[in-house]
Amino acid sequence: MRKFMTQVKREFWECRTSFIKTPMIAAGVLMGLLLLGIVPWHQKVAGFIKHQQSENPAAATLGSEVFSGLNNHQTITTDPGYLTYGLAAVYSIFAAILLLVLAFYFVDALYSDRRDQSILFWKSMPVSERSAILSKLATGLIGAPALYGIAALVTGTFFLFTFMIYAGAIWNIPVPSAGAMVLTLFKCSLGLLLGWCFMALWYLPLFCWLLLCSAFVRKTPFLMALGAPLALIVLEKWVLGSHHTFVILVKQIAAGIYNLELLLNTPQNLADQLTSTATAPQFWIGLAVSAGFLSACVWLRTNRWEL
Repeated sequence: MRKFMTQVKREFWECRTSFIKTPMIAAGVLMGLLLLGIVPWHQKVAGFIKHQQSENPAAATLGSEVFSGLNNHQTITTDPGYLTYGLAAVYSIFAAILLLVLAFYFVDALYSDRRDQSILFWKSMPVSERSAILSKLATGLIGAPALYGIAALVTGTFFLFTFMIYAGAIWNIPVPSAGAMVLTLFKCSLGLLLGWCFMALWYLPLFCWLLLCSAFVRKTPFLMALGAPLALIVLEKWVLGSHHTFVILVKQIAAGIYNLELLLNTPQNLADQLTSTATAPQFWIGLAVSAGFLSACVWLRTNRWEL
């Protein structure tokens, strides 16, 4: 286990920009955009009220009446849905960035050390190729999502805090209680964790395929990763007149996105998602295909490498 954790640390050392700096930059950019968006929005609302008051003297108290009515109206709920949707949108951005980063990481994970010939050094270490490949897979499926999840949690907390100050303190609009906000943050964060677990399991065949391309090709593994499925789709259409490969790929990708978005908004549907996933033949076929891809990666790394 100590060797395995050292290998995982190695991946973070080598991919510091992708796994550490990128989520920090994404969090900073999103928080900056949120602050920058509040200023023009505030000016537009205040300007609209001022314009209505100048054009129509009868509406001189329009702004105060509107906010007074809001204050008198009981809008505080224990489950503010609009905050859930806002947090889900923020978390979805981090998930999309993470998927893009992982695509480039996996397709280069087993190719870069052959390209720079550092594979000779790593093969001299008392570590099996199976352990090395599994450490790279664990880094992409567990380690990197943990850091991106922390960045998403910080951004979501900032979003709720900004909303509470802007709506409650500046406009004096009733906002959900602190307990309701904490509950919403916990619910969405739990949904992000569960949703990523389901998405990672559905996307495991795709990630393992990228690893296989990285271990197999001599140059440009990304070209094989995209070109081989595209060629298979075109060949099937020309020869058989069908499009089963395309449908399978679309369903696999759509299933991961569907599980993430559903659990982000309603993590209480975990039991239903477990049942539907466990009874889906495509899910188990995908796991079997993933195991085959990983076995091929181990064989390639054990029996051949290019200088």
